[in-house]
Amino acid sequence: MNNSSLKESESKGESKNILAITGKQAKINGRIEVGESIEINCDVVGELKVDGKLIIQKDGYVNAEVNTQDAKICGRYEGNMKVKGKVEIAKKGRVKGDITTDSIIINEGGVFSGKVIRISEEKEKKRKKSVPKPKKKKVVEKKVVEKEKEEKLTTTDDFKFDYGAKV
Repeated sequence: MNNSSLKESESKGESKNILAITGKQAKINGRIEVGESIEINCDVVGELKVDGKLIIQKDGYVNAEVNTQDAKICGRYEGNMKVKGKVEIAKKGRVKGDITTDSIIINEGGVFSGKVIRISEEKEKKRKKSVPKPKKKKVVEKKVVEKEKEEKLTTTDDFKFDYGAKV
């Protein structure tokens, strides 16, 4: 049975809408953009852009490129994830892939296989790439050897030596 619904979640006195996609037989393939939060308890493959929080429930499996504000993984995730806020891998959560974030929590029992790239490091790398490198000055070598020979000749021609003169 496939089930997709909007839930209201009370958090810190605020009411938030969460799109919930559930169903053991549900499989979604493609690009999903959500203006708020999403809770997944089925198979999703493709690309996810979530303005709120991404929650992958215990029976959820996501294989996608993800951009989100926050993420909590209780099920399985494969792919690359960019998270502006925090990532939490729950005790039965499994993550395989790279995560770009400044905050990650891996609970005891949670599994993470990949690398974490700090957002601040990524921004620094981009900034360094965008700063133009100073142009190298061209060094022009002058042929001084011929001029020196000419000067020596003229120098010796200017002086007259009289070896026979008495001092």
